[in-house]
Amino acid sequence: MEDNNFKAPDAELVVETNQQYRLASRWRRLFASIADSIVMMVLIIPLMFITGAFDDIMAGGEPSLIYNLVLGLVGVIIFVAINGHFLISSGQTVGKKLLNIRIVTDQGKHADFGVLVARYAFYLGVPLIPVIGGIINLVNILFIFNSTKQCLHDKIAGTYVIDN
Repeated sequence: MEDNNFKAPDAELVVETNQQYRLASRWRRLFASIADSIVMMVLIIPLMFITGAFDDIMAGGEPSLIYNLVLGLVGVIIFVAINGHFLISSGQTVGKKLLNIRIVTDQGKHADFGVLVARYAFYLGVPLIPVIGGIINLVNILFIFNSTKQCLHDKIAGTYVIDN
């Protein structure tokens, strides 16, 4: 035995699962998320013009907290309207369909409604929390750099994103 107090402990850093599937790459997940964001922006930006939010911003103001929360909730509703059917039927959003990846449970099975609600409640809900929501969301995203390529919302819901 070595008496080196500064040596890192030896550990087997292998995740043991019954994976019979290939995890989606971080890049494919990123591009799927960007595609989903573009779809959302196409609908949200005109809504911001209609409600006058851009007029306030151009005048040097800032939309109120209530406005931002309501717009966030409207965004969640739009997200569900666009992606709800795809998520329930195939575990995919529009972006995930484009990149040919999908969400599965830790057993490799199709994610059911309850699992999807848990996953997206965290994914879409946390950024709506004033002040700390952005910090928690950053931590959520940084979790993808682990060996299982799971963000925090995946770990909470027990899901993986795999190649289709």
